[in-house]
Amino acid sequence: MIIFQAGVPRSGNLWVYRTIQHMLMDANVPIKSYVSEYREFIAAHNVHDLSQTFTHDVINIKPEGLFWEPSHLSSLHIHDIDAYLQACTHIWSHSQFIDEFFDVYTKFTNIVYILRDPRDVLISNARYLYTEKMQTYRPNQHAHNPQEFLEQRHFAVVHNWVRHVGGYLKQYDRLNMHFIFYENMLADFDTELTALQDFLGFDFSSHDRKIIKDAVSFSTMHAEKPDHVNKGQAGQWLNVLNDDQINAINRVAGPMLALLGYSLTGTQSQLPKLIRGGFSLADIEYILTQAEQERLCLNRQAVKNK
Repeated sequence: MIIFQAGVPRSGNLWVYRTIQHMLMDANVPIKSYVSEYREFIAAHNVHDLSQTFTHDVINIKPEGLFWEPSHLSSLHIHDIDAYLQACTHIWSHSQFIDEFFDVYTKFTNIVYILRDPRDVLISNARYLYTEKMQTYRPNQHAHNPQEFLEQRHFAVVHNWVRHVGGYLKQYDRLNMHFIFYENMLADFDTELTALQDFLGFDFSSHDRKIIKDAVSFSTMHAEKPDHVNKGQAGQWLNVLNDDQINAINRVAGPMLALLGYSLTGTQSQLPKLIRGGFSLADIEYILTQAEQERLCLNRQAVKNK
């Protein structure tokens, strides 16, 4: 079993990752990790700050090649993807879907994609990027504070979300993929856990399910990673974004939001959903084209208003 997990940053990736990891452990699946071997080498030879090294396997798929990332500051080329995958069980990626590497995606037994409302993703990014940790390792070049980031980057971040989501949706019927919504995990974790365990081929007892649920609760994860894990919320954008920002976001992402069942106004208490067969490849291509055109138009307006 080799699981590939993907999603836009700040979409609940750690929550899904921990859930899958505990599933693997409870199912007694041998967990192999390439980066753990790297960490053992660092610990033995004292050649790097171990505390800054990832504890999970992260890969970055780009048009120019495949890379594994041992930390926020490192990216190393993968010369033999088969050898790399033989040393892994569960891989994390924020990469967009790269069509040129379709054959690589087929090497994974399961692909899990996490979705979150891009308006909340935007706000979470604005907060996280200006934490002391991120300012140290990946200082943002676009703005000096969260408020400035929201004002300058709102439609760009959401456009990236549309492209990211659309790239994976286009592969829905070609690969063994499971889409999971952050908002649905918040609203009914047990149902989402059942869907995920069915997709991965597991069958847990009620006792095992409780152990998994407790292990990935907010209180447990926040205690372990207070800078990374904040109390999960849905619809926080309603109290943060102004009307101009909401209108610009709807211009770029409105069709994709509607396809996934997100409310454009926030006045409806509906949960998102994805219906297999409820959209076509042409639908996704149209949404991506419209999003690109609206982003370019908003870019021109922003430059003109400076």
